[in-house]
Amino acid sequence: MAAKEIVDVLEEIRRGQGMSTEVLAKRTGKSPEEIAAFFGGAAEEPFARAVAEALGLRTDRYETCAGAVIDYYKNGIYFSSEEMQMIRYFRGADACVRERLLALLAVL
Repeated sequence: MAAKEIVDVLEEIRRGQGMSTEVLAKRTGKSPEEIAAFFGGAAEEPFARAVAEALGLRTDRYETCAGAVIDYYKNGIYFSSEEMQMIRYFRGADACVRERLLALLAVL
């Protein structure tokens, strides 16, 4: 059983990646209703692992979904929704704007 806390983290990762529940449902082979129910509480480990894998977490190295979530954080590839929005903005900006933003960051 994957604890509610793990399910909540997977939900935040999904949101941070900007992935809709419909896309997640397609990637896992589950229905959107099953995905909604999953994010509503604790879940069976195989379901949680399928969701984690669909979100890009390394489930192959761990026996539980919790291990994959810890690895995800440890490797620093997790970004909040706000951070992902800033990354998308930066990537979409022209070279002049990117240079200005980098100069501002260098000052900090």
